This record gives sequence, C-alpha cells and structure tokens, in this order.
Amino acid sequence: MANSDYETVIGLEVHAELSTKTKIFCSCPTTFGSDPNTHVCPVCTAMPGALPKLNERVVEFAVKAGLATHCEISQDSKNDRKNYFYPDLPKSYQISQLDLNRAGVPLIEIVSEPDINSSGEADRYLKKLKSILQYIDVSDCKMEEGSLRADVNVSVHKPGTPFGIRHEMKNMNSFKSIQRAIDYEEDAQINDNENGIPVVQETMRWDDIAGRTFPMRDKEDAQDYRYFPEPDLVAIRLSDEYIKNIQDNLPEMPESRKKRYIDELGLSEHDANLLTASKSLSDMFEAAGKACNNYKQVCNWLTSDIARILNEKELEPEQIPFTAEQLGELVSLIDDGTISSKIGKQVVTELFENPDSPKKIIEKNGWVQISDEGEIKKVVEEVLANNPQSIADFKAGKDKALGFLVGQAMKATKGKANPQMLNELFLTELKK
Repeated sequence: MANSDYETVIGLEVHAELSTKTKIFCSCPTTFGSDPNTHVCPVCTAMPGALPKLNERVVEFAVKAGLATHCEISQDSKNDRKNYFYPDLPKSYQISQLDLNRAGVPLIEIVSEPDINSSGEADRYLKKLKSILQYIDVSDCKMEEGSLRADVNVSVHKPGTPFGIRHEMKNMNSFKSIQRAIDYEEDAQINDNENGIPVVQETMRWDDIAGRTFPMRDKEDAQDYRYFPEPDLVAIRLSDEYIKNIQDNLPEMPESRKKRYIDELGLSEHDANLLTASKSLSDMFEAAGKACNNYKQVCNWLTSDIARILNEKELEPEQIPFTAEQLGELVSLIDDGTISSKIGKQVVTELFENPDSPKKIIEKNGWVQISDEGEIKKVVEEVLANNPQSIADFKAGKDKALGFLVGQAMKATKGKANPQMLNELFLTELKK
C-alpha cells in the first residue's frame, strides 16, 4: 500500500494500431496473426533505393483521433528519424515526429473519486481512450492482439518537492497488468526513498507471473535518439477544409450518447455512464432497445446479469457471444409473459454458453411460463396447505410472509409460474 506522504506521477504513452489495411509508409499488409517476417519489404528494412510513401488514411485517422480527444490540430507537420540501435530494428531508425506533431495532448476527462488510487485513475483513462478510438472506428484496440499498448512511466515525490526519477515500463497490453505494475513501482520507489536508495532512470520489464518489475536497460534521453528531419518524406500541410470535413463527419461521441440516454430515454446518469464506456456495449443497447422497444429493460440486463457474467468470465463487452437482436428477443419474451424474469436469467446464462434464439432455448428446455390460472391456483392452494405458520404471520401483519409463500410456489414450478398471477392469487386466498 502506497505511503500517503508521497504523491505518485503517472505518464501514459499510448500506442494504438490504426485499422488501416497497409502500413504507414509502405504497402505491406497489417493483418494480425500472419507468420513472422511475412509482412516485410525493402521499405521496411530501408534497402538502398527503397523510398517510403505516406499512407494518407493514417493522416485522416490521426486528425480524427485528435479532434475526438479535443486536441488542437496542427496544420503543418513533418516526420523525423529517431535513431535506435536494437537487434530487431534492421534499419536502425524509426520514422517519428519530434517537434511538429499533427495534434496536441489529448484532453480526456475522467471523474476523480476519493476511493480510486493512482493505478485506478490510469486504468480508467486508458479504458476511456480505448472507447473513444473505437467510437470513431480508427482502431480495434484489442490489447490481446497488441493493437493497443501503453508505455507507463511512474515516479514518486513528496508534496512540494521536485518530481522524482521515473521508471518506464514498455509495451504493456493488459489493463490488469498496468494496474499491478503501477502499484508495484509506486511501493518499490517509496520504499527506496525511505531507505535512502537512489532511484535510477531505467526502462523496466514487468513480469506478470512474478508480480514485479526488472531493469532492462538505462532509459534514454531525447538527445540519445539523434533526431533529424526525415529526408525521404515531404512536409505535410492540412487545409482548413480538410480538418473541417473530418470534424463534421465525426460519429456521435460517448458524452453526446450519454446525454441522449438520460434526456430522451430516461436512464440514470450511472447507467448511462456504464453503457457509453464501451462502444460495443452502447451499440448493443441501441440495437436491442430498438428491436424490443424497451430500452430500460435492455439497460437493466446489460448493467446487471450480463455485466456480472462478463466480469466472472473476464471478458470485454465486445466479446459478448450473442447478438443485440437476441437480447431484444429475450426482453420481448419477458414483456409478453412467455417467460418470467427469473427464467430470463437462465436464458442469459445459456446465451453465453450456447448462443441461439432465446425462443428456441426456452422451447428446448421447457421454460415457457405457466400462465394458466387454474394450474397456478392448484400450486397456491398446495403451498398454503403446507405453510400454516406463514398464513398466521401474514394475518398478523408480517408482509414478508407473502414473499416467502410466492418463493415456495416459484420453487415448486421451477420458476415457471407467472409471478404477477401468483401474487394476486395468494392475496385473494389470504384475505378470505
């Protein structure tokens, strides 16, 4: 647990792989999962005479991402060579940008809460950035495929003193690992400070199994990269019209959806926040709500049972195995009395295991709700005959007795009895 006498400073350098078909400076494909060294060409390896060519789609996506995160877009920019001498980089440099970037620092607002620690704040920032990039369709942001990664910088200092020396953890691709790594570095650096051990500027490697970081190499400074303008690429100038066209064609963003959900659909701010935190979840909500015309019930399922199962299975919303139309069908079957909400929970569980039409799942398992009054009345009479004490409790003013009796009837019918009819028939019998 971090020492409250210290403040932690976290820097996140987020790398998002854009969803273009080819690389930024050549025609090699970006397909995930191909064999090693199959997406390499003379341009990639800087062979003599091979010249890079800028992918215009990348510029569009960069401007789009900048506008979506409230950056000020620079109309003039250029590319620079950043020199490395690493074994896995045959050309010994990377085409980057030093001083003239296409966009400024992203402004992504997250609501700070007293019980959220430093790593929790970083986690929420990353997830919101991931959501925004998915909303504007510039990146799939699948961390398990490496298309979203973060270099995490951590330093500690006491309030009123200069920032401490930082450690950088490279290419982290798991929200959980990022949180754990920040927590570990925070505690380790505070412990070193308290024991008079100097913190050295280093690049670290996070070991997820050991649950700790290990030094990889000394951390370079900017002068070590020996930046200079890329001689094989011309400077870039974006017109006002180009930027405005991208701005005018941005899709509806999370904050706008959130406001619409609250103002037009009557959702609570809490539920609207949960739904819009993920584009795939928000899209499922909209499509399922349209299919069944009951947005509030769709919201209830997504933020309760479905969210619980996602958490238990450690799945992201985009990994929900069933469709929005199937969720809408489930809500419609509850609304028209075909099944009860209790049976609906069983259907949701089955949808995660064997996605299919909810109607087919219900028919296959014999889960159709019992709404025949005569059949339900027999169950009510049987439950009352077996629970005389509950009858006495109800007549003595103990309202909880009714809930117990309804529960016994639902148990007897394996959750298939119409709960509204049960309540009405029990009240009729108990008031005789």
